[in-house]
Amino acid sequence: IMISLHSHAQTKEKKRELGLTTYSLNNFGLQFKTGNDQSMWRFNSLVLSSQNRNNETDTRKINNFELGFSIGRERSIRSNEKIEFLIGLDLKFDFNFRDERYYEIIDSIGYHSYSKRIIYKPGLNFVLGINYKIADQQVISAEIFPALIYAYNPE
Repeated sequence: IMISLHSHAQTKEKKRELGLTTYSLNNFGLQFKTGNDQSMWRFNSLVLSSQNRNNETDTRKINNFELGFSIGRERSIRSNEKIEFLIGLDLKFDFNFRDERYYEIIDSIGYHSYSKRIIYKPGLNFVLGINYKIADQQVISAEIFPALIYAYNPE
């Protein structure tokens, strides 16, 4: 689920939206939309995720970083003055880097392991969403993205 807060800059024909996005409160990014009341181009970038797990009781150290972007098109179906439904499609690409180090002592012998993984993930997001207008220039949006993704590890 993605939650966006948007502000609009409108002329008679053009509509622009800029929003902050979050996916499960772990990944954050920016979203820019441009178009008109019926359809908009969608640009998502800086979808960043960083996870660092390292504590004294755990012998495993994990660093995980993800960067992604997408471009797509959406159509809106207005229900009333405050609510509109969204449907669309995004082409996406994500880059994931994972670095994992592990240390274990078995029978007084120390074992070390190290793995580094780089994964490329192109895919398609289907966009299903709803916008709720809270003020003249502010909208709260919730979207879900059923997706087809191909994960590729070049190693």
